[in-house]
Amino acid sequence: MYYYGARYYDPRISIFVSVDPLAEEFPNYGGYNYTLNNPINFVDTDGRYPRPLLIFNSEKGSYKFTRSAVHLLHLVSGVSKTMIESTTVMKRAPYSAVPAYNYFSYSHDEGGGAITLGENSYSSRIIFTENYFHDDPDAYEGNGFGADIFSWLDLASHEVGHIPQIGRHNGQADYLMTFVKQYSKSGHDDAPYEIEAEKGTSVFRDFKKFTDKTYGKNSLIKLFQATEKKDGRKGTETYKIKQLDKYWNEYQKSKSDECK
Repeated sequence: MYYYGARYYDPRISIFVSVDPLAEEFPNYGGYNYTLNNPINFVDTDGRYPRPLLIFNSEKGSYKFTRSAVHLLHLVSGVSKTMIESTTVMKRAPYSAVPAYNYFSYSHDEGGGAITLGENSYSSRIIFTENYFHDDPDAYEGNGFGADIFSWLDLASHEVGHIPQIGRHNGQADYLMTFVKQYSKSGHDDAPYEIEAEKGTSVFRDFKKFTDKTYGKNSLIKLFQATEKKDGRKGTETYKIKQLDKYWNEYQKSKSDECK
């Protein structure tokens, strides 16, 4: 038997012999399957969740961004790597006893969303709505984004922009009060902090548009989908970061040329 931290696998008969603890998240798939029966596009390194951008911590029940995801988010947002590496990624718990984990009202059936919280910029939490953790694209009225790398990076590139903002305040309560004041005065989209964070998303979208044109449609997404088992060296975090730097340097050069 091989133990993967969440369930056991029998190599003699090539099946998992215990139910995936997240089986209820995937009612249209068998509880004993692996990577939603799609090992070509998904990786499940800890035996729980097929996410190319996140690493699951079985002890805490939360996630961290992979090195390559951290690198991309740093490039497009300008937020320090240390801050992003220290960030915990969580799924919203509608019935959690911790109010901060469930009080924001984005509807998972209307695309969902996320909120960034924390006492300081080096212990922040980004909490995503439930639909971002469901790999069936038809779930939540067609808003199952669990396997949608673009949607994850698109929203994350905005949310990480809030991390440095936390450090401008004396704790989480003060930080949140600033949002309340800004929203009351300007509304959500025109709040200064939201406009500032949205710059990361704008750069990310422009960067993806550049890589689509230069290297082929969804080349950036395919880079993150690559796995060591399927693609060898091209699936390693080191290779992905190297390629991201290559893409980014050429992107920056193209922007510089446009200004001449």
